[in-house]
Amino acid sequence: MDWLFEAVTSRFSRPWGLELSEAGVSYRPCTPDQLPVVGRIPRCENGYILTGSSRKGMALAPALSQLLMGCVLGSGETEDPLLQALDPERFE
Repeated sequence: MDWLFEAVTSRFSRPWGLELSEAGVSYRPCTPDQLPVVGRIPRCENGYILTGSSRKGMALAPALSQLLMGCVLGSGETEDPLLQALDPERFE
């Protein structure tokens, strides 16, 4: 943990005396169909979600973030078949 904290904070131009206050371990979020969830949260006027990538979260983050930004900004990407497959409403 010390090595990782040092590696990350050494990249900051002004670390301002940051300290590691807590470390934890948790489960990797995964959905029943093994696909991530990306899009508008059902019945939530202005809420969006991007989760469920399991162990591939870091690798998929750039592409999934771009899909999510298309939803948030309303750029018309909601017609994307991939985005439709990852829609949070698929579990309802």
